[in-house]
Amino acid sequence: MQYGIVGDQMGIDRFVVKSVPVYLKNANLCELIKDVVVIIRVNEKLDEELFSKKVRERIHAQMACKAAVKAGDELSAEKMHEIVSRLEKTENRLTCPHGRPTIWFL
Repeated sequence: MQYGIVGDQMGIDRFVVKSVPVYLKNANLCELIKDVVVIIRVNEKLDEELFSKKVRERIHAQMACKAAVKAGDELSAEKMHEIVSRLEKTENRLTCPHGRPTIWFL
């Protein structure tokens, strides 16, 4: 529940999602859950503290990416201005958590 996704494991390879936070309403949840499983598997050999930190960082990055506005999404002018305003206040505003650019200078 820490990330707002509530579900139950229904066998070795089944997971039922019962609820998600509103910012993930359009996200591909199947893909997100698979990504989280990979993140956990890749980091499972780390000590507990480092494991928790790495997994938390990667899950936050994945969730942010999945919930992000994508090319082709229809936005009002007000929403566009809000996004740019919030981006300007962000410490690492030149790239997304995965390193892709958020701003291009022409």
